[in-house]
Amino acid sequence: MSITAWIIIAIFTIVAIVFMTRIILDTIWQKRLNKFKESQNIAIDQIPKHVLIKNAYIAALSVFVVTGVLMTSVNYEHRIANKIYQQAQQITSKEQLSTMLSQSQYNYDGGFPENVDSLEDGAGADDRSYTDTNIQVEGVDEADVIKTDGYQIYYAPAYMNTLNVFEVDEFGDISLDMSLTLDTFYISGIFLTDTQVILIGYNYEENPYYSDALYEGWIGMSYSASVRILNRESMETIYDLETDGYFNDYRLIGDMLYLFSNKYVYLNSEEYRPTYLINQDGQSTSYQLPYENIYYFEDQMSAQMTMITSLNLSTLTFSAQAFMVGINQIYADTSSFYTTSYYSSVDEEGSYIYQNRILKFSIDSDESLKYVASATVEGYIENQYWMDAYNDYFRVVTTEWTGINRLYIFKEDEELDQLNQVSVIEEGLGKVNETVKSVRFNQDIAQVVTFEQTDPLYTINLSDPENPFILENPIEEEGYSAYLHVWGQDDYLVGFGFDADASGFVTNLKLSAYDSALTEPLDTYTFENDDENYQYNWSEAIYNPRALLINVDKGLFGFPVSSYRYSVTEQTYVYEALYYIFEIDFNRLEVIGEPIIISHDMTSYYNYIDRGVEIENKIYTFSRSEVVVYDLTLDVYSQTLKY
Repeated sequence: MSITAWIIIAIFTIVAIVFMTRIILDTIWQKRLNKFKESQNIAIDQIPKHVLIKNAYIAALSVFVVTGVLMTSVNYEHRIANKIYQQAQQITSKEQLSTMLSQSQYNYDGGFPENVDSLEDGAGADDRSYTDTNIQVEGVDEADVIKTDGYQIYYAPAYMNTLNVFEVDEFGDISLDMSLTLDTFYISGIFLTDTQVILIGYNYEENPYYSDALYEGWIGMSYSASVRILNRESMETIYDLETDGYFNDYRLIGDMLYLFSNKYVYLNSEEYRPTYLINQDGQSTSYQLPYENIYYFEDQMSAQMTMITSLNLSTLTFSAQAFMVGINQIYADTSSFYTTSYYSSVDEEGSYIYQNRILKFSIDSDESLKYVASATVEGYIENQYWMDAYNDYFRVVTTEWTGINRLYIFKEDEELDQLNQVSVIEEGLGKVNETVKSVRFNQDIAQVVTFEQTDPLYTINLSDPENPFILENPIEEEGYSAYLHVWGQDDYLVGFGFDADASGFVTNLKLSAYDSALTEPLDTYTFENDDENYQYNWSEAIYNPRALLINVDKGLFGFPVSSYRYSVTEQTYVYEALYYIFEIDFNRLEVIGEPIIISHDMTSYYNYIDRGVEIENKIYTFSRSEVVVYDLTLDVYSQTLKY
């Protein structure tokens, strides 16, 4: 409720009390006077009716005003699902937003580098088995540069303007069906449905002069975030949606595509509201989000705006809302979304406080997203795997550069737009100066890796949300896992990350297998360094788990590796594009088998291997110039396709 409303209520409440008190006192004294006159045989007078009516009218009017203000305020605060908005406030005009922006120009609202879980198993119409994109939650698809249904493979080298469509025949042989050039549209991710190919990317245009309608990118260029939907049979564009921001992330649940995009709102801009451009059936239309659909938080005044768009792929219609925060990470399941917004503020002592605002969105009856609650936590959240929702509880791990690590548990309030803190672990998670490197939630268990010089892997029991506790004797090893994957049963984990020496200096990549009931890894594969030549190995999968190929049922764990080696004899750098496939079997003494190493011709450093997919026990690896296929059953290379 606003301050003005409280002042009005206070004034009219006082007036009502004064006049009601006056009526009561007049009545009491009149009775006493009449009693005295009766004892003295004096004629009895009555209070003039017009006086009583006047006082009663003023008192009743005051009560009516107070009630009206209260009801108006309560009705104003109600938005959806019978929630009272106490934290998120609605913007009502351009002038209000302009005033807010003038106060927020120096407020930092940002984040840390993003990381992006288990590859999704699928089957075609004839039950052709395949392994698709590594996703965090079953039923919630995540975009990637490659998608397959077991029969076709759609591959778009990241941030290129080409979509390659491959066919896989009954013998597992692959051929290029088409290569679609998209002119100024550059692809960052693909979704695939039975009838549509959804491309997420950016439209780049020459822009020699300044224009505040599009986000300024390269010098002389401007770009706008765009969704392009193709008919899968004809490969013709049937719908195109552009925004005036840049995409943070996106999810696909059934026929609903959920888009999260950010933009910086400049104080002197002519238009603050998000603008959408729709191209459909040869016609172009534009849409500006009403100010009433934009919300802010009084304790986080930001010049960043996040647009949340719910696009129905069946009807090709969308709804949207925006928040004056910069969203960094997204967690989603089939009923709700949680987002993080990292920001800093200054406390009363002049010290910086680093916090994350958590926003919860429910999937409404029309399948669009609706804001329902928020909370604030201390520290930052590095990626989506640091968050999880289970049995109506939201769990999240945060870390600070000072080595303070926490695990919070929240539950949504039934009446207010807030997440109520149920419990928090603030001590014992990591040694002195250690920060969190990876997190994995699995129902009532959470596993957390911290690191400074060694890698403690902690297991946390979450079965009682009000009393979570850390199990004793964490697993320790040199280096750390940047990604954890539950393998078959609750105690088994596979971790992918970095090896390190005793001082904590990172030396190379490693793959580890754990039984969380023990105190040491079951097995570790470490990438060897070349003693004679300087060598460095890197993998996109370290920070982007969507680049991993994982099939627990088949025991497969694969990822691309770019190897850089300086040859002393040749006095030059040698680049190698490699793809490693490991067999994982926790029933063997050596859990991690020796890898199959698939190589591509690396004519230059950018011709690295992007992804690998598995179809019917064959591994298809993709770079920008070729596809190399390896048959796991026969243990041989089966095909190389140049394109």
